[in-house]
Amino acid sequence: MATLKQTLKLYYRAWKYRRADQNEIDWMLQHLKPGATAMDVGAHKGAYTYWMLKGVGAEGRVVAFEPQPSGTVLLRSLFGRKVTVEQLGLSDQSGQNFFYIQPQKGNVSYEASLIDKYGDSEEQVIETITLDQYCTQRQLKPALVKIDVEGHEWEVLQGGLDTLKQLRPYLLIEIEERHVGPERMGAIFGLLRDCGYAGYFFAGGRKLPLSEFRAAVHQSLQSLKGDGAAYINNFVFEPSI
Repeated sequence: MATLKQTLKLYYRAWKYRRADQNEIDWMLQHLKPGATAMDVGAHKGAYTYWMLKGVGAEGRVVAFEPQPSGTVLLRSLFGRKVTVEQLGLSDQSGQNFFYIQPQKGNVSYEASLIDKYGDSEEQVIETITLDQYCTQRQLKPALVKIDVEGHEWEVLQGGLDTLKQLRPYLLIEIEERHVGPERMGAIFGLLRDCGYAGYFFAGGRKLPLSEFRAAVHQSLQSLKGDGAAYINNFVFEPSI
């Protein structure tokens, strides 16, 4: 059971995210109907999980994946039985994998990944599963999947190709060139295009096609520091065929 302080922090985070990323969360809610299934891959402290639960309602289902033990405990205390919280990582294969957590002030790190890219990371071994296997085993048909995995996006998508091609869920994915490099970023965009998805991003209150995205502008160091154009790290993908 969550404490009052934990619950208030969840409300604060959820509304902070909505104010900062209003277009993305509004887009997410537009594509979630009561009774639907949504998946939050890399749920962290539950800000997007909160809005997913609002979108699908009491008859829907939300599954939150968070490999960090402290994150799993927090999410379970916050949402109880309303959300299925899995202490699992999603990847392109099932089994045991090293997981790297950069220590931070909070007890649930913002910088945790199956990619070893932190010089001072704490190393853990976690269980991973593919999106296809998880959905098949539990007979789930997600309407929307949000992915925030700090550079492991390609592997998550590779492990979910059948789900993408057969079920056509809407996708909200954080993809940053600084994490994956320009070639891998382009490959991710190409993979989703080949799967029949049209990509977009939000800038200046407008939904723009992926063809207008320029990493040198939208993900520049100046943008990351808040000194320039808005930093764009989230992309939405809609089934086009």
